[in-house]
Amino acid sequence: MCQMWINGKTMVFMLLLFSLVGCGGAKVQVTGKVKRVMGNQMPSPDVLNEEPAGFSTTVYFFAPTLMNMGMPTGEQGVFLMTDKKLVARSLAEKDGSFKLKLKPGKYSVLLGKDGKFYSNISSLDGLINPIEINKSSKKPIVLKADWGAVY
Repeated sequence: MCQMWINGKTMVFMLLLFSLVGCGGAKVQVTGKVKRVMGNQMPSPDVLNEEPAGFSTTVYFFAPTLMNMGMPTGEQGVFLMTDKKLVARSLAEKDGSFKLKLKPGKYSVLLGKDGKFYSNISSLDGLINPIEINKSSKKPIVLKADWGAVY
């Protein structure tokens, strides 16, 4: 009888703990938009840059990836592959919008470009386009497909 009481207390404690902390497997809805930036983007007092149009491509979410872990192609920001695990991918619609569900965490986000991966953004730590997703993430991710643009 005493053993059953201890197991019952343990079970109640474990259920309470999981309900307070969560199992860690909950995914978060992530939304974003890919914008195609082209041409001369240099600021000018006479010319306003127009809002970039949406762009359809695949958006790849990798485990955090350092610049030296991707295999550069010689074209700035374009990689053949990465040594890190591909966690998820989403196809951006014609208007550039995409959505998917991801576990909270840190990711490197790259765009598909002609069968390769693209990002010209890196952190001071050398991570390729690092993005952190958490349960309070509500702001859409904006990604720029800006190969060929001049800044």
